[in-house]
Amino acid sequence: MLLPVQCRMARTALNIGIRDLAELAKVSPDTVSRFERGDPLKERTVDALKTALEAAGVAFVPENGGGPGVRLKSPSSATRDAAQAAQGASDARQLAHDAIDRHYKNSDESSGVKKQRRRSLTEIPKEMGKSKPTK
Repeated sequence: MLLPVQCRMARTALNIGIRDLAELAKVSPDTVSRFERGDPLKERTVDALKTALEAAGVAFVPENGGGPGVRLKSPSSATRDAAQAAQGASDARQLAHDAIDRHYKNSDESSGVKKQRRRSLTEIPKEMGKSKPTK
């Protein structure tokens, strides 16, 4: 079972914020905040947080007399997980490109305008790419 302190430690180790974890776990940022504050949550919600953190590269250390903790996974598994996440993002981006192309297929716009529209619809804004942990 994931403890609130382990969740905070894991986010710090991964250098991700509350909103980032919420997005990874598909929960609201308020849910992450409530959990880290110590409020009780449904077991499936806590499991979603734990699964998201593990997928991001954290291993949880059980409370074995020395207290609960976290550690980063070995570089090879973390690299593999990151590569899988990047491939998933690339696949999603390609699906979005294909859908946009189908939508504008019969449009009278030039191919340059279509490419620019597609890029603007599928590009990640710079301010979203850089997140800092929240306190």
